[in-house]
Amino acid sequence: GEGLRASAITQSRDARAVIVRAVNVTDSTRAGAWRMPHAGPWRATPVRFDETPLGPPVRTAARIPFTLGVRGVTTIRIEPADD
Repeated sequence: GEGLRASAITQSRDARAVIVRAVNVTDSTRAGAWRMPHAGPWRATPVRFDETPLGPPVRTAARIPFTLGVRGVTTIRIEPADD
């Protein structure tokens, strides 16, 4: 999304998932989405910097939407949904 920057894309500690982080560099709330390489399904979980979950995982397709407040940061763990 406009005004959003990817600040990290890395493999998770268990190597099954990727960790993605986005930052809102503007003074207004912004919506954005991560786009995955295929339709999935995927499991997206909001996490802290140390990968501790902040909420339940959400099953999703190739687009993983998020909204960030002013100067906000989000970190999401994304992995294949095998169930």
